Amino acid sequence: MTITTPHPAAAATGESQVLALLRQGKPVPQISDATTWPAAAVRKLAARHGLLVDAAGVAYAPEVDYYSQRVEKIDGADIDELLSMAYNCPDAKVRQAKVRLQHAVQALREQLAAYEKKKGALAAAEHAAAEANAEIARLAAQLDQARAKLREAGAVIGRTTPAAKPRPARRRYQPGVDYVTAEARQWAKDHGYGDQLPRYGRYVPDEAIDAMRAAQTSV
Repeated sequence: MTITTPHPAAAATGESQVLALLRQGKPVPQISDATTWPAAAVRKLAARHGLLVDAAGVAYAPEVDYYSQRVEKIDGADIDELLSMAYNCPDAKVRQAKVRLQHAVQALREQLAAYEKKKGALAAAEHAAAEANAEIARLAAQLDQARAKLREAGAVIGRTTPAAKPRPARRRYQPGVDYVTAEARQWAKDHGYGDQLPRYGRYVPDEAIDAMRAAQTSV
């Protein structure tokens, strides 16, 4: 009768722990690295407990449907585990699928990075806009204070502050965007708006454009 003695380096980890790792489906090389048990000793321990070891170094019980266990493990694997399983697989279709998955993961990383950069640029622009608005408000307050001081000084020396010139109303219609200049000017001349047309330039009074649009809509 032959008695198998564990390797001296295996004393740090008990047989029960190594056996538990074997039954969890850990490969023999991984168990050997983690426990300091030599791979040969791990295999002998598996054999003593009626376990077989496949080409990948994974132990399994002969009476159990080993390949069904592998399928269940694949179903629950994440991307990194799938890539690891497919790395040494000899099947060409598996290798092709592995390459496609790697490319898809890389594309996903690039899209996520681009999205985060876009979010960062948007946040920076919003921050700059907020600072600009704050600066405008500060300058407006300073301008109001300066005007108040000017009025006070004018009251002392008997000089009134000249009223600010009203700004011209902004045109509602832009030439080349809202109307064709030549057509609009001709319509205005033909319908009694000729005296409102500027002698030069492309602009047509808003009133004339309103009347022209109303006439075109009613046709």
